[in-house]
Amino acid sequence: IDLNGKRVEDYTGTVLLSSTDPTALLPLEGRVSFRPQDLGQKTLTLGLRFRTSGEHILHVEDSTDPSVNTQVNIKVVGDTGEINPTITITSHEQDGYINSTEIVLEGTGAPFINLIVTGGAEDVRSETTQDGTFSVPVVLNPELTDHTLRIRDESGRYDSGNLHLILDTVPAEIKLVTFAPITPEEGDPMTLVVESDADLQSVTMTLVEEEYTLTQNAEHPGTYELTFNAPASGTYQPIVKASDAAGNITEVRSNIAVGKRSLPRVENITAEAKVDTVILRWDPVTSERVDAYRIYVGEDPKDFLYTLDTGRASATATVAGLSPNTSYYFAVTALQGERESIEKSEIAEARTLGMGLSIEEQDSALLIEWSSMPQETPLASYILEYGVEPDVYTEQRTINGDQLVYTLRDLMNGITYFLKLTPVTTTGNVLRELSVTGSGTPNGQTSTYTPQPGEQPIPGGYTTPVSTLPIGSVHSGAPQVPSTGLPPVAWWLAISLATLLLYMQWHRRRTLKYTLDFLQQMESRYHE
Repeated sequence: IDLNGKRVEDYTGTVLLSSTDPTALLPLEGRVSFRPQDLGQKTLTLGLRFRTSGEHILHVEDSTDPSVNTQVNIKVVGDTGEINPTITITSHEQDGYINSTEIVLEGTGAPFINLIVTGGAEDVRSETTQDGTFSVPVVLNPELTDHTLRIRDESGRYDSGNLHLILDTVPAEIKLVTFAPITPEEGDPMTLVVESDADLQSVTMTLVEEEYTLTQNAEHPGTYELTFNAPASGTYQPIVKASDAAGNITEVRSNIAVGKRSLPRVENITAEAKVDTVILRWDPVTSERVDAYRIYVGEDPKDFLYTLDTGRASATATVAGLSPNTSYYFAVTALQGERESIEKSEIAEARTLGMGLSIEEQDSALLIEWSSMPQETPLASYILEYGVEPDVYTEQRTINGDQLVYTLRDLMNGITYFLKLTPVTTTGNVLRELSVTGSGTPNGQTSTYTPQPGEQPIPGGYTTPVSTLPIGSVHSGAPQVPSTGLPPVAWWLAISLATLLLYMQWHRRRTLKYTLDFLQQMESRYHE
């Protein structure tokens, strides 16, 4: 109580009790602990018993500050006599924790004596059996945390003394459950860490019908640890239980997925570059049975875009269909059913042989570029073959061996041309195996002839020179002609010339039509 007469509800500590009766039985052996939930008040039921009659003083003080104290005068009447504590309670220990207001007190005493149990919600009567044992159900006051129970016989000859019990119905909190590694393989050592309240009665894990006990870390109270081996591959739901001193149990379930044991790592991989192909070799895995090998392929050692399976336990493989003159990176793992090496082999690098060919489409032309040969053999020239059908090359050009760029001109726009470039060594050896192919379609408007000065365009695209002689400038011996009209011979000449021009125009259009039909047929065959 404070100076204003109000209860100090946030008081916590230990209060010491003493009495002028040196033989008095004090509650809780004279030490009463206050907790935050007590709100500054404790009720000790029948916890004080004097041994002598007369005027006695009960003194109370704080264990850390004796100046905080009080006392009360108590008048004791009657003669209590001697107490023979021959009743023993075996079901509970002094200052033990309980998690229910309904308990059973068990113990031993003299045979066939009547018992009175005090300290519960109400006094309970019972008796001992022929062999002196007893079992008495007792209901406690749920509003109290500390309970002091006592068993004596009706005559007062036998007494158990005070039994202090603490009621705790709040289970421990499991704050965190961690399994490591997260993705274990069967047989791997695993670690379980559980974070909860300190000094729990027990923390256990049940996995595959087997119970394991965790141990509290001495340096980190409230942290419990366990090391165990992962079970066979599969998905499991381990059960973690935390039990406090009062017997309250908290249970949580977790999930772990155990994978199959991975195969050993593949060692000593090598890569041999060929034209558009790389031959891989490695040491076979002999410590376990292997069904096949998986090849990882990519143009970036940190990003393998493709995988290929050998289909059998071969220690060599050929990866074909690669781009020429390009660097590739490879790694290999072993396979057995669904099992795979958890770690890839060392990365092997190889640059394919051949020439990287690129074609740029232009107006009536194709700009061809290629990379130099990745070899020491000097080249004399390149053979460029092309045509309008795949693998059918009707034209051929020879290009200097020092060139890496060539423009193929005089092509028809809209027609796809197929090209093949083959290197030739200085000794005349044609390297057919290093040939590269490609295709391109020239694009742009069809070019027309632009008339030059002094030419006059006529239908059909032909031109004719325009006379630059001044009118009337003829020689003096020329025959006289009428000043108006044309002579008959001139008319016949004009008609003949016109007929010839019409025939030439008709023949030209017919030729163009045949050419167009041929090109359309070639284009149709190409698309097919």
